[in-house]
Amino acid sequence: MRDQYMRGGEGFLCVFAVNSAKSFEEIKQYREQIKRVKDADDIPMV
Repeated sequence: MRDQYMRGGEGFLCVFAVNSAKSFEEIKQYREQIKRVKDADDIPMV
């Protein structure tokens, strides 16, 4: 289901909790997943 949303997305806002190192580390995984699903390296992300 998440892949479907990522495929249709034109840009992504990645948010993490400043008091949680784990949430910051998970951003890396989400970024890689988005790149894989979109099959591109140049995707608008903030």
